[in-house]
Amino acid sequence: MAPRKLKDDQLEEIRLMLEAFTTGLQAALQTSVTTALQTVLQDQHNQRAAQGESRLNWQQHRGAQLDASDDEGLVENVFADHDHDQRAGKENH
Repeated sequence: MAPRKLKDDQLEEIRLMLEAFTTGLQAALQTSVTTALQTVLQDQHNQRAAQGESRLNWQQHRGAQLDASDDEGLVENVFADHDHDQRAGKENH
């Protein structure tokens, strides 16, 4: 059986239906992508804020430790090569 030919009004109806579908799909995709990006950006912002708070808390805690210590020898040298100190200690034993 040969396919039947569509009339002009049927073709126009199909064209309008596809156009409406495409417009709706485009709007739905735009909304989804916008929401996803906003969520990711908000999560990143929250993580950075939390890291900033933890850094600030750490700095305040560290500053209080340094202020409380009158003995310079008790203050940890964060730049010291701890592995080197441990190796030197093993060699001395």
